[in-house]
Amino acid sequence: PRAKSRRLLGYKVFADTSLLYVQPVSFAEGTAKLKDESIGALQRSTDDFVTRQDRLVLATATAYARGRSSSYLTLDHTALPSLVDHPYVFSSKETPITVRRIEPRLTFEERPDGLLVRFYPPRIIGNVAMDVDTDGNVVCVELDATSRKLLDAATVQGRMLPTDAKPRLFRILSRSSGRAEVHGTLLESGAQEAPADARLRMQLLRSGPTLRARLRVSPLGADGPSLAPGTGADVVFAERDGVPYRARRDREREQQEARALVARMPVFESLERDADEHLARDPLSQLELLAELAEHAGELVVEWKEGDRQALPILVSARQLTLRVGGGLADWLEVSGEVRVDEGAVISMRELLERRAKAKGRFVELADGRLLALAEDAQRRLDALLKVTETRKSKLVAHPFVASALGEWFGESLELAGSAGVWRKRVAEAESASYRVPRGLEAELRDYQSEGYRFLASRAAMGAGALLADDMGLGKTVQTIALLLARGKEGPALVVAPTSVVPGWADQLTRFAPRLSVVELTGKDRERKLAAADKHDVLLVSYGVLASMAEGLAKTKFSTVVFDEAHALKNASTQRSKAAFELDADFRVALTGTPIENHLGELWSIVRAVLPGLLGSERDFQARFAVPMASGDASVASVLRALVRPFLLRRRKSEVLDELPPRTEVVHRVVPSEPERAFYEALRRSVAEKLDSLAERAPRDRLAAFAEISRLRMAATDPRLVDAEAPAGTKLEIALDLLDELRAGGHRTLVFGQYLGALAHLRAGLAERGIEALYLDGSTPAKERGPLVERFQNGEADVFVISLRAGGVGLNLTGADYVLLVDPWWNPSVEDQAADRAHRIGQTRPVTIVRLVTEGTIEERILALHGDKRALAGEMLSGMNESAKLDLDSLRALVAQ
Repeated sequence: PRAKSRRLLGYKVFADTSLLYVQPVSFAEGTAKLKDESIGALQRSTDDFVTRQDRLVLATATAYARGRSSSYLTLDHTALPSLVDHPYVFSSKETPITVRRIEPRLTFEERPDGLLVRFYPPRIIGNVAMDVDTDGNVVCVELDATSRKLLDAATVQGRMLPTDAKPRLFRILSRSSGRAEVHGTLLESGAQEAPADARLRMQLLRSGPTLRARLRVSPLGADGPSLAPGTGADVVFAERDGVPYRARRDREREQQEARALVARMPVFESLERDADEHLARDPLSQLELLAELAEHAGELVVEWKEGDRQALPILVSARQLTLRVGGGLADWLEVSGEVRVDEGAVISMRELLERRAKAKGRFVELADGRLLALAEDAQRRLDALLKVTETRKSKLVAHPFVASALGEWFGESLELAGSAGVWRKRVAEAESASYRVPRGLEAELRDYQSEGYRFLASRAAMGAGALLADDMGLGKTVQTIALLLARGKEGPALVVAPTSVVPGWADQLTRFAPRLSVVELTGKDRERKLAAADKHDVLLVSYGVLASMAEGLAKTKFSTVVFDEAHALKNASTQRSKAAFELDADFRVALTGTPIENHLGELWSIVRAVLPGLLGSERDFQARFAVPMASGDASVASVLRALVRPFLLRRRKSEVLDELPPRTEVVHRVVPSEPERAFYEALRRSVAEKLDSLAERAPRDRLAAFAEISRLRMAATDPRLVDAEAPAGTKLEIALDLLDELRAGGHRTLVFGQYLGALAHLRAGLAERGIEALYLDGSTPAKERGPLVERFQNGEADVFVISLRAGGVGLNLTGADYVLLVDPWWNPSVEDQAADRAHRIGQTRPVTIVRLVTEGTIEERILALHGDKRALAGEMLSGMNESAKLDLDSLRALVAQ
C-alpha cells in the first residue's frame, strides 16, 4: 500500500492599501493543491502538523469576515514577524512567496526649499512597516522606539522638511539604533568623517534573576548607536558637543570576527537564546559566563547596561600557584605557598585551601568579595593538595611520603626546604643507587624478580614502606627473601603469614637463604625465642599468633617486617590489623596479589600497615577518597594513584612470563534434577520472604541476610547441605564424573570448595570409585600441610581436595594441570588465588580452570558479580573505582525471581 502523504500547513497572503490578510491552507506533501482551513479549527487542533511557528501566527491574529467567509486573519503588529521565513507562504494566485525581515531605509534629498525625507517600507500596520513587491513577496520591519523616531522624522511619506531641521535629524540618527540605512547628499555635506570603532562589545543586562548578554559593536562609541555585528546601516551617525559625525562600517569583517569569537566561547554559545540575547538563568551559569568573558578580556569590551554590576572573576591557572614544603611539626612537613592574582596581589595557600574546601564548582570567593575562577589545572592541584594535607597546631602539614606526589602535581612550582629537601635528596639517591642481589642467595632470580628486589631495597633506603602486588605465582616470596638476606645485618626480621603458608616460608628461607636463621614462634617457649632474636634471624608467625602476641611483638625492634598474603589485613577493625599497625620496624613490606578484593577500605588498611599515615585516618580516607569515588569522581582516583604509586609494584604474568603455559577458564553449567529444582525454588521463596522481613527492620540486619543467602548457595551445591532428607545434588555427581574422566586422560586435579559437607560427599564418592585423593582443610595441622603438598607433587594422588579458604593461598601445587571450583565465591580474586596454586612458576603444562555453576540458581548471579570485582582488583591503580559492598537490597536482588 502507498504511504500516506504528510499533511502540511501554510498561508495565502492578501494585501490592500491598508491591511494584510492571510488565509490558512493545508496541502499534502508533494502536491500543489491548497485547501482552505478554518481558524477556529486550527486553534483547537492538537495535530502535529500545526507547528510551533504556526501556533504563534494563530495566537497573534484574529478572524476577519470577508464576504461569507470567516477564515481570513487580520494580522496585528506581532503576527507578521511570526510568518518570517515560514516555509509555506503563498500569494493570492497560490504561487510560493517569502516573508522576510529587512532593515529600514531612510532617504534624505536636499533641495533648494528643504529636505525631502522618505522611509521604507512605507506601509504601516500597527508596529510593523511592510511592503509587497511585484512578485508578491513580503518584507517587514518591526518598529521599536528608535525606528519610530526615524519614522516620526519623515512623518508623512515625501514630506518636505525645512533646511534648519538638519541638526534635529542628526540627533535622531545619533540616538537611533543605527538600524536604518541612510542615503542621500546629507551623508557628504552634513557630518564629519570619523574612524569606526570595530571592537566587539559584550553588553550585560540584569533582568530579575536572569543575566542577559548580547554581542554588539558601537562604531562611534557611547555617543552613537549600538548594533549587532554585521547588521544595520553601513554608515552610522553620532553627535558630540553639537558636532555631527559619521563612520562607515565594515559589516562583513564584524560578522567574521564575531563568529570567530563566539566559536571560542562555548559557555556563551550554549546559553538559552531570546532573539540575539543569550540568557544565563542560574548563578553557576552566570559565573561561568563571566569567567569566560574574563578569559577573552583582550578581545572584547564588557559593558554593564542595566542592573547591578558584577566584577569579572579573576582567572587563576596552575602557573600562578607556588607551593613550599619544609620541616614542620615533628615528622610532618609544613606546607605553605600562595597564588598570585591581579596587580601583584597574593593570597596565602592556606586561605585559598580553606575557601576552596567550602566552594562549589571552580569559583572561590575571597574575604574581600573578589571571586577567583580556577582553571582546570589549578583545580586539580588544589583539590589534590586538600586531600593530602591537614591543619595541626595552626599549621598546614602533610605526611613526608606525600612529597613524591607533590612533585608530580606541582613540578617546578614546588620549593622544597629543610627536612623536605632532605627527603627529596634521599629519594633521589635511593632511586639512583644500584642494588645487587645479595651474596648467599641460593636462587637465580629472573629479570623481573631482580627488579622487584631492587624496588624493595630502594624503598627501604628511602625509609618508606612497600607493597609488592605481583600476580600470584610470580615469586614474591623469593624476591622478599633476597631483601631479608640483604638486610639481615640490620637486625631481626619478622614474617607474618597465614598458618598454612608459614611452613612454606620456613622451607624456602632454609633453601634459598641458609645464612639466615629461621625461628618459628610456636610452642611454649615462643616468648624466649622472641627475646633472643638477633641479627640475621627471621621470625615466622601466623596472623593468629600476631594477634595473641601483639604486646610482646610491639616491644621488639625489627629491621624488616613482611606481611605475606597481606589481604589478611584488609579489615582494619580486627585484632591482627591493629597488632600489625603497632609493630616497630624500620621497613615494612606487604605481599599480596589482591590488594583490593571488594572495596577501597581494604587498600587503606593494608597501606596503613606498611606506610602509616600516608592515606590519613580511616574517616578522612572515606571522606576524601572512598565516598567521592563511589559517586564516580574519577579525579579522586588519580590523586590516590599518585599517593600510592611510588610505593607499589605490580606485574602481571602476561607481562613478565612468556614461558608460562596458557591458562583456560571454563564455566560448566549444571542442569539440576526436577526434585532439586523444586527444593531450591521452595527454599528461594522462603528466603525471599525472610529478606523482605529483614528489610523492614531498623537497622537492617545484613549478617542475618547473609545467613539466609548462604542456605541458598548450599542448596545450589547440594540440597543435602541444607536438609539431610533432601535429594542428592547433581553437581557433585557431575564433579565425580569429571574427575573420573580427567584421571583416565592422565590429568591431575585440584578440587576447591567452601562447604566441608560437600567436600565430604566428594571424598566419599571418590573412594567408592577407587580414586586416591588427598585432603586439606582448616583443621589440618600446620605441620601436616607441607608433607601433604609434597606427596601430591611427588605423584601419590591424582586428586587433591582442598577447602577454598584454608588452602587457596601459599601452596605450590604445579603437579596439577586442572583446577575444579565446586562453587563460586563472592569475589573472583579468592578463586584466582586458588587456581594459581597450579598456574605458577614451575608449571610446564597448560592449566584449565573449571567452574561448576548450577543453572537457575543464585550461583549464576554471583558469577555476574565477578566482572565488577575482577576489574577492581585487576585494575587497582589504573582504573581505581569503588565497588560497593553488597547491601541488603543487593542481596534481595540476588534471590528475586
